[in-house]
Amino acid sequence: MGNFSHIKIYRSEEFQMISLPNLFLPLSQKCNMFHMRIKAVIYPTEDEDKIKKAVKNIFDINLKKEGNYIVGESTRISSLNILKEKLKDQAIRDTARSILLNNLTDKKLSFSLNKQAAFVGVVNFQEESKLGVMEVEIESDDIMRIIDLIAPSTI
Repeated sequence: MGNFSHIKIYRSEEFQMISLPNLFLPLSQKCNMFHMRIKAVIYPTEDEDKIKKAVKNIFDINLKKEGNYIVGESTRISSLNILKEKLKDQAIRDTARSILLNNLTDKKLSFSLNKQAAFVGVVNFQEESKLGVMEVEIESDDIMRIIDLIAPSTI
C-alpha cells in the first residue's frame, strides 16, 4: 500500500460537480462572474413556442418574449450542462472547442446555433441562416474555464 497522506478528503457539498477529465473544482475556485444571454428572433412564419423549445433543448434557462425575440439570461454555469452533454453525445467537442476559441474576446464568448437543429436537440454552430439562429453571449472572469467545461479537448 502506498502513502496517501497527500490526499485531502472533502465533503460532497464543497464541490461543484464539473465533468472535466479526472478533476473536481472546489466551490471556492468557481467563477466570480458568469453571465449568459441568449437571443433568438421570431420570424412572422415561426411559432414562439417552438423557438422556446429549441432554446430549452440546448440550455437550462428561463425565457421571455421581448418584441420579436425570445430572450434568456442566466448567472448559473449549470445552464450550460445540456450543451456540454450534447457536444459529448454528438462527439463534436473538439470542433466545438475550435469554434468557441475562434469566437473568444478577453472575457466574452459569442457564438450562434441553428434554431432548426436545436429544435430536434442537435447542436449545430452556424454564422448566419435565412431561417435564423440563436445568438449566445457568455461573459466570465474565467472564460477559458467555461470553454474547458463545455468543450474539453479530447486530443
